[in-house]
Amino acid sequence: MVCFATYLHFPPSLHWLAGLETGPFTPWLGILGAAAWLAALGLAAYGIGRVLLGLFRFDDLSESEEAFFSLALGAAALIMGTLALGAVGGLYRWPVRAAVMGLAAWGFWGGRKARPYAGVALKPLPRLPMLLAAGAWAVNLIPALGPETFYDSLLYHLGIPQLYVSAHGFVPSPRILYSHLPFAQEMLYTMGLLLQG
Repeated sequence: MVCFATYLHFPPSLHWLAGLETGPFTPWLGILGAAAWLAALGLAAYGIGRVLLGLFRFDDLSESEEAFFSLALGAAALIMGTLALGAVGGLYRWPVRAAVMGLAAWGFWGGRKARPYAGVALKPLPRLPMLLAAGAWAVNLIPALGPETFYDSLLYHLGIPQLYVSAHGFVPSPRILYSHLPFAQEMLYTMGLLLQG
């Protein structure tokens, strides 16, 4: 409950909804916007990953395995794409948003195509692991919606990507030792900061 109360005092930025910044549902509009961008990133990763997975020519993957590996390969491609954009100084908000929306549409369209094994029924997942996963998700949801306060996250995981977004590319930060470590997950944070802010 403390996290929820803290979240209400520090709502997400709604600068893209300037006319709707009043009312009791204002904090939830930012969450819905972030969820929409997250869905778009997932669809973009899926679309890119399906193409990359097709290059490996796996014939014996089930539908769930194909979706999982497509998402993983697509996320890696988004990380590498963000890294390349940062290296050339191309971290600009609107071109990245347009590219993500285009890739999401492509991923959605590609995901709807019929597959050769579309008639094969998936086995139902066991209920106990699904209930445990849903419980873990529910327990972690409220703290995840609150603002980040830990110094490592503010300085390194979110601070350096915000610096890159502000400078539209990579800039040296010699006073932050950890900024010289390899960035993989932080490139996804950079993408999220570019999309939502």
